[in-house]
Amino acid sequence: MLRECQQVLTARRMNFTSPHYPNIYPNNINCHWTIHLEPGYRVKLFFTSMELEDRNSLTDKCDYDSVSVHDGSSESDPLLGRWCGSEQPPSFLSKANKMLVILNTDRNSAYKGFSASYTGVVPINVSCTRTEFQIQISQQSLPQLERDSVYLGNPSCSAQMTPTAYKILARFDNCGTAGQKRRNITVLVNTLYIDFSDGKQQNVQEYEVQCDAQRKVASVSIISVEERNRLNELARRAEEANSEGGVQQDSKPHDTSDIVFISICVLAVILMVIAIVWLVLL
Repeated sequence: MLRECQQVLTARRMNFTSPHYPNIYPNNINCHWTIHLEPGYRVKLFFTSMELEDRNSLTDKCDYDSVSVHDGSSESDPLLGRWCGSEQPPSFLSKANKMLVILNTDRNSAYKGFSASYTGVVPINVSCTRTEFQIQISQQSLPQLERDSVYLGNPSCSAQMTPTAYKILARFDNCGTAGQKRRNITVLVNTLYIDFSDGKQQNVQEYEVQCDAQRKVASVSIISVEERNRLNELARRAEEANSEGGVQQDSKPHDTSDIVFISICVLAVILMVIAIVWLVLL
């Protein structure tokens, strides 16, 4: 049995792939990757690439090679889905601190396989009033982190430490909180940063926190690398649209002035003709 086929992954963040990726995977294997994080954490799983044998054309099922994901550490735990071919699975968030990924292959065709990554989602308690965010994280979830490693919006809005928790109280007019329109509702949005970096590797997790101040309802969700790239792309497009709009607005006064100039010239010619005719008649 392949060694890389039976792994228990305990790091808070990791990339993993099918055996021999990006070369073809072996036939007739049953590989298990068990993600097991500290209690309190949840697992956020992403597939970045998938190339397996296609579905059975008769049954339209993944009868040959497949990847399946379970919300837990065993095959008896809830099945989140099974994929094959070049299907792109969605991202997943476990209910607890464990997740199981299984690769099954048959004895026939073989392909590149898959690449995936996961990150441990810190348990964060977020609430809000009509004027401020209230954020609390248990110290057991963030061992050996300084308080300035946890901040909202910018490093000047770092957490305060109590004997049991990291706490942030931040008014909406501080720390870069901004209003955004979400489904026709204005919500207050900011980014919570948790810096796990050490001297060897940079590791900063980002969480979007938002508040519907009218209803005093708050939520928090991790921002993946893919989501961060999508948000950056949206911001870039918005900036380009604003720039183009500015150019168009600047051009309108020029167009109007040209029309006015031509109108004055035409009027001057008409007046000149009238003057000449009047002199002739005299």
